[in-house]
Amino acid sequence: MAACEAEPMRDGRIVDGKIDLSTGLWDTSLEMPPRQDASDVDARDANTPDKWIKRHPAMLRNTGMHPFNSEPPLKQLQEAGWITPPSLYVVRNHGAVPQLTWAEHKLKITGVPKPCELSMDQLASGEWGNVVSIPVTFICAGNRRKEQNMTKKTVGFDWGAGAVGNSVWTGVRLCDLLRHLGITRPSKEQRFVHFEGPLGELPQGKTGSYGTSIDIGWALDRERDVLLAFKQNGELLTPDHGAPLRTLLPGCIGGRMIKWLTAMWVSDQPSENHYHYFDNRVLPPHVDADLAYAEGWWYKPEYIINHMNINSAMFEPRHNSYVHMAQTDRPATIKVCGYAYTGGGNKIIRAEISLDSGKSWEITDLTRPEDDIAAARGTDKHWCWSWWETEVDLGRLEQAEEICCRAFDSNQNSQPVQLTWTVMGMLNNPIYRIKIHRDSDAEGRDMIWFEHPTQGSMPGGWMTDAAGKFDGAFAAPATPGKNGVPPHRPVAAVWKGAREEAVGAGGAKKSESAAAPAEAGKFVKSTAEWLTQGIPMDEVKKHNDEHSCWFVVKGKVYDGTSYLEDHPGGASSMLLAAGMEATEDFEAVHSSRAWDMLKDYYMGPLREESTSSGLGSMVASIPGAVYGFGQTVFSACALRSTLGAIQNAIVPQVFLNPKESQNLVLSEKIVVSHDTRIFRFALPSPSMRLGLPTGMHMILKAKVNGKPVMRAYTPMTDDSTVGHVDLLVKVYFKGVHPKFPEGGMMSQHLDSMKIGDAIEVKGPVGEFVYQGHGSFTWHGKPRWCKQISMIAGGTGLTPCYQVLAAILRDPTDTTQVRLLCANKSPQDILACETLEKLAAENPDRFTLSFTVDDIGEETAWKGHVGFVTPTMTKATLFKAEEGTICAMCGPPVMLEKACHPALKEVGYRTTDIFEF
Repeated sequence: MAACEAEPMRDGRIVDGKIDLSTGLWDTSLEMPPRQDASDVDARDANTPDKWIKRHPAMLRNTGMHPFNSEPPLKQLQEAGWITPPSLYVVRNHGAVPQLTWAEHKLKITGVPKPCELSMDQLASGEWGNVVSIPVTFICAGNRRKEQNMTKKTVGFDWGAGAVGNSVWTGVRLCDLLRHLGITRPSKEQRFVHFEGPLGELPQGKTGSYGTSIDIGWALDRERDVLLAFKQNGELLTPDHGAPLRTLLPGCIGGRMIKWLTAMWVSDQPSENHYHYFDNRVLPPHVDADLAYAEGWWYKPEYIINHMNINSAMFEPRHNSYVHMAQTDRPATIKVCGYAYTGGGNKIIRAEISLDSGKSWEITDLTRPEDDIAAARGTDKHWCWSWWETEVDLGRLEQAEEICCRAFDSNQNSQPVQLTWTVMGMLNNPIYRIKIHRDSDAEGRDMIWFEHPTQGSMPGGWMTDAAGKFDGAFAAPATPGKNGVPPHRPVAAVWKGAREEAVGAGGAKKSESAAAPAEAGKFVKSTAEWLTQGIPMDEVKKHNDEHSCWFVVKGKVYDGTSYLEDHPGGASSMLLAAGMEATEDFEAVHSSRAWDMLKDYYMGPLREESTSSGLGSMVASIPGAVYGFGQTVFSACALRSTLGAIQNAIVPQVFLNPKESQNLVLSEKIVVSHDTRIFRFALPSPSMRLGLPTGMHMILKAKVNGKPVMRAYTPMTDDSTVGHVDLLVKVYFKGVHPKFPEGGMMSQHLDSMKIGDAIEVKGPVGEFVYQGHGSFTWHGKPRWCKQISMIAGGTGLTPCYQVLAAILRDPTDTTQVRLLCANKSPQDILACETLEKLAAENPDRFTLSFTVDDIGEETAWKGHVGFVTPTMTKATLFKAEEGTICAMCGPPVMLEKACHPALKEVGYRTTDIFEF
């Protein structure tokens, strides 16, 4: 570590639009770019909390209108130049932009020998540390994530290749500031520096703030150039970029830099902020969201992202650019150019292109203005991107399938050939590929045109559903090469082992469906005949219960019997598909990990043969089959009995069928609030019951954007209700929550349904069934309790409500219930008035409590605030003792990380904790 007291580098400052050193001016190409501020508030912001901010209209909005998560199109990013103006710099906002002012803002600093609260004037004065100006590139870690989402959906929203920028940042050196505050070296008590934005600005976390921490050795290292920045390109920070104060960590992703910096402190432990753990991670590719929460992958420090990785992309040829091949004045060469960056203070040493899918590579001309800057500053650290350019003979492009680019840094790191999918889709950096198409335009003229992999939030790209579709509305001629003569450079030796392979979305080789394995899975027993000749569907149908549970997925037969007890959704979820074709259901709800597990339960391929008509099986299911032909005499009693059997077979008295999906028709939609609805579905007969035992769920299935989606719901109506069923649903709209920009697929589908539309339903499913007077079954085994503690998170209220309502409807049921409802805010509480009424009417049997993440402007709130904790469970639930259980339903991370630990700490046994 470089000692903080040493002065190995000369610090820059901006003078007359240039960065000045004591020895002279840097390269004149580093003049500040012209400002490109918007003159008016964008209409898309007019009805959002950001309606006071003026934004560049060209910026692509990747999460809808609000919050503002935006990147410039590659064309505008390129045209802005090597230094990016603030208005075209990538923006990542988790919520509304706080309205802070220079005059009133203060930075509170604690955990140091000399704690203090500094105004912006004090920080900018130079009295608390040198004020310097340094050019730095940083990215959103999701840059190029849409390529991952086109391979398989991650938990993040789409970014194109424009989530990057390079500006000159001005601020006070953190190492100087820490020295003024009495810290010059790490110690046992002083190991981490924490940074945090305004409290209550965000929906997640205990404090509702965005925070993180870095090692104090890093903060004290002068060569790391860590700044508390207040200017960008010589102007005060704009609101979207953290005005009036932000951290600047050169070489790192933007997610490790705190905008609107409000608090800083030093401690012996790293940050415990929600976003420090649950954002900016690269987990192994087998880890999906469910596994990450279940096994605590978010908390493993080795998967945190700090530094940028190496990456490159192409500005030109632009997406949808073209060359008419028959025109007499067509250019001899085409310009090919792009950017490259890396992290950790390393520099880009070369950028290369390939016209044969990576079998051979050609070097390009690299522009690296930072070389002079680093030399003038007396450092070998490089914090900025490099630009590269070359020109390619048009005849070669006419024969090629694609243009590829890659970069190398001073550590000899380069980019992978194929992408590696990860659950957050961050640091995606495979070789960048532009596809070349030979086509005809609308007038029949021969042309070639170029297609990038994606376009951020804009349509188009060879990895998207619009692959190979030329969009004339956005087309423009490709830029000719600068000299018209391709450079004479040696081509790297062709890799003899290379094969020309079709590359599909995600960089993976396109292939047909995988051949059936030759051996059975390790957890099942099969036969040679089944493995070689296949298993007939009639055989599969015999294995349809908990004793033998077979199912078919994509033409292959699996035996899941041994996995029934371990299935996360309970045995009943698997038994819904027992003896049946289950491909669509499996695709709708299972992760890549589940697909990988299938091979261990493989029995053999499904034998291709015709299946018997469903009519015969229906007739066979009717007790005492009716033979009307040749039978001349029926007694009235026999006739009534037979007709009754027919009616029950065709129109059963209960609706749900665990083996077959059936349609329910929407008959009424009741708007409860801006995002909550009651959907009433009519049963086929006015006298029919749903057939759902208390505590269980039913599965709703629909196709959304062409893909199957399945979700479990518990009705608010009980099973004594006839003729209809009511679902209370919170609609998670697109563009509202930054972590889930697409919103809830099923809830939005339900909200889009019109009266008379139908949806597929199947069930019952679930392992907890309340039978009355404290008796219940769990996985089919009888249990009893006298007191039930309940925890409901958000829409997890509905199964809790079902059990609660069943108890309170029966005046002879003396079972007592205490319910703790957890929600984001008081306004998000479902069925609040109904619950409060039940509590008031049944004070001896039912006690109700609430906790919310944020009370907002609710001044009269009397409930709890924050996550479920041991102290909260003691105050709101029953004491853990014999005859007391806890039943709960809510988001998996809430149950896993908060509820289970809290309950165990206050004495609840694992065998007395149940999840609906």
